[in-house]
Amino acid sequence: MASSTHQESGERFQRKGAKAQRRKKRTNPCIFAPLRSWRLCVEISLCSRGRALAGSLTRGAGHRLARLEAPLRVVAALVGTLPVAVLSGVCLARFAPLSEGARGTLGFSLVVPLWIAAMCVAFLARSAARAWGVCAALSAVLFVLAYAVPQ
Repeated sequence: MASSTHQESGERFQRKGAKAQRRKKRTNPCIFAPLRSWRLCVEISLCSRGRALAGSLTRGAGHRLARLEAPLRVVAALVGTLPVAVLSGVCLARFAPLSEGARGTLGFSLVVPLWIAAMCVAFLARSAARAWGVCAALSAVLFVLAYAVPQ
């Protein structure tokens, strides 16, 4: 009798294990499952792009540049976009068809949201050099618009 109960408990344990395995095999019904797979694809592409960059720049100063790529891109997004945001606020304050007080308020109250938007866009750059180049080019164009173009 004792052996039959032991055998039954073993069968129950095996059935529970099979149920757990079937549950693991099911697809996740979570609504964020496509988002997880997209995020995984992005992480894989970023890792492969980083490896390709590090592989192409493995000698001398290029290796140091490859190591500094991510910090330089972050600094470009945080610091390089500030002149873009301020100069775009100045251009808005200068060329908006409103009264002088309303133009100033509009231009300088939009500096922070423009800065945040520019930071988000700067993080999408492929490299730090491209991020810095776009920030410098936009700053130069906005500077010319703000101070060299007659009103």
